[in-house]
Amino acid sequence: MSLPALTALAALAAVTAVAPSAGASGPAPQPHMPLPGALKPLISLGSGNLVNHGGHVESGVVTNYVIYWGLPSQSLPAPAYDVDPYAAHIDEFLHDVSCCANPAIAGVMSQYVGGVSIGYGGSYFDSSGYSAGGTVTDGQIQAEVRKAQSAMGWPGGLGHNFFVVTGAGEKVCDASGCSNTDFCGYHGTMSDVSGAETAYESIPFPGSGCLLETTQGATDTVSNTAVDVVSHELFETITDPGVGFGDYAWYDGAGDEVADKCAYIWGPISTTNGQGDITTGAGEDYLIQEEYSNAASDCRMS
Repeated sequence: MSLPALTALAALAAVTAVAPSAGASGPAPQPHMPLPGALKPLISLGSGNLVNHGGHVESGVVTNYVIYWGLPSQSLPAPAYDVDPYAAHIDEFLHDVSCCANPAIAGVMSQYVGGVSIGYGGSYFDSSGYSAGGTVTDGQIQAEVRKAQSAMGWPGGLGHNFFVVTGAGEKVCDASGCSNTDFCGYHGTMSDVSGAETAYESIPFPGSGCLLETTQGATDTVSNTAVDVVSHELFETITDPGVGFGDYAWYDGAGDEVADKCAYIWGPISTTNGQGDITTGAGEDYLIQEEYSNAASDCRMS
C-alpha cells in the first residue's frame, strides 16, 4: 500500500459515524483481520459507533502469552531483544504496549472496558507438530494452546490471551478461508486445558497478501506486519473476547469490532523509515493501526 493510498485512507477515517440505538441488531462480529485490498473504510466507518451487546470483556489485568509454533526452539528473556528478530519484535511489542508506549494506545480501551493493564506472560517455542509448507487448522491452533499451557503451567480464562505465531510457509485455515488469501489473522474463544473460556489469537506468518511492504522499513517488513496484526487482534480480544462462544460484547451495526473499523488507518508516519506510530521506552518504533474511539466517532492512537 503506497503512502498516497494511506493518506486517502486517513482522510476517510474522518467520516462522522452515527451511533445506532442501544437495541441495534445486525451481523455477528467478524473476528478476522481483512487483507489490505479487502478494506472498505466508508462502509466500516459509516456503520456507527461500537455498541455493547452484553458479553464479557477483558478488564483489569490482561496477560499475553506467545506460542511460537514452527520457529526454531530457543529460550527467550522477557522481552526478547537479542534473539530471532521476528519473535523478538513481537515479544517486545507485547511487553511495551502497556508499560512503555507513546502514545498510550491502550488508553482507547478505557471507553469500553474501564481500566486495563496489559502484561507480558512469557513465550513458548514448539518446533514440532506440523511440516513446513502445509496447512494448520483452527482446531490445531487450539490444541497448541492447550499443549503450551500444560508445558508452561500457564493459567487460562478471560484475561489470559494466547497468541499462536506460526512459521514461514505455513498457512492457517478455518471455515472462513486461509491466511494471506482471505485474512491476515483472527481471534477466537476456546475451552482451555482446564475447561475455562479462554481467548486466543492466530498470527500467521505474513505473506504477500498481507505484507505492508511499501510503508515499512526495508529490514522489518515481515516482523512489523506481524506486529500490526498482533495489535489488531489484541484490542479486539480485549473488547470482544468471547466471539467463539457467541458471547458478544463491543461491535457496530456492520459487525465490525474496535480494530476492524480502523484497519490500515495510521497516525503520523515517519518519512525516514515508514514507521513511528508508537515509540516504546526501549526506543523501538512500530507502525500499527489506530483503534476506533466512540468518544470521537473516529480512529485514534490514544
